[in-house]
Amino acid sequence: MHVAAVFMFMVLMKPHFHLPEWTIVLSNITLVQGWIPLPRYNFSFNGVAWSISAEFAFYLLFPFLASNFSKTWHWKWMLSVVVVVLMIALCQIYRIDSYNPTVNGVSTFTLLYTNPVARVMEFISGMVVYLIFKKISQRNFNALLATIIEVALIAAISAMIVYWRQIYDAAFDVSRSFADWQKFCGPFPLYSALILMFAVGRGRVSVFLKNRIFVYLGETSFALYMVHQIINHFWVNHFQGLMRGNMPMFFISYLLVTMVVAAMGYQFIEMPARKFILKYNFRGISRAVSEVRN
Repeated sequence: MHVAAVFMFMVLMKPHFHLPEWTIVLSNITLVQGWIPLPRYNFSFNGVAWSISAEFAFYLLFPFLASNFSKTWHWKWMLSVVVVVLMIALCQIYRIDSYNPTVNGVSTFTLLYTNPVARVMEFISGMVVYLIFKKISQRNFNALLATIIEVALIAAISAMIVYWRQIYDAAFDVSRSFADWQKFCGPFPLYSALILMFAVGRGRVSVFLKNRIFVYLGETSFALYMVHQIINHFWVNHFQGLMRGNMPMFFISYLLVTMVVAAMGYQFIEMPARKFILKYNFRGISRAVSEVRN
């Protein structure tokens, strides 16, 4: 999907696109652009692809992380916490600036947000959530209680989004670097808890989201994520008159086209790729997954 998105970017943005230096091209091909803490690497071609660059790093670590995870998760998770604290401290000590789009240099954004080293704690936390899920999924959850927890978590996440500025200012009193990290990654415990509750699936919100339409939208969400920014740039560059004259129509047309392209990407790229992986059943991946399950 990443390769297809880059190709689509080059085709759609051709009049506005100039091939960057070869190191940037190579970093995108090898999926390491997010490892280099410079915006011209992180956000080259399809800007949102920095996240799959981070995920690529996590998957390289996965066999090590997954090994005997049920007995070693404590120190692995704590080590990842220490790494994040050290990175925040180093950003503060060396007075690393917050992200400025006019400056192509190292920032807290490229060190604490797009950098996989600073995000591996969240990945390991997700693995821990899976262990919790294994322990509680077979228990009889009261539907009302599960619904209350789901709604409370959604409300808490919504509050963090609405009042992000006040939360940022409070964190700023600790340090600017900590405030930047909190803005980027702070809500992840709430998201982790909500994902756990949805996985358990006992609450009314979970039941509602099991509708086929929502399941399909969830399945196509990765493709949607990968293409939405490219199509947005194309729409802005080619339909500025519509954007100025009829913003609702601009938005609706953009949304519909993006969803159709995402559905096609899911059907004709993601699904065949998934079948290929399952067909050949790479032993290393299977072994690592079974380690976590055990």
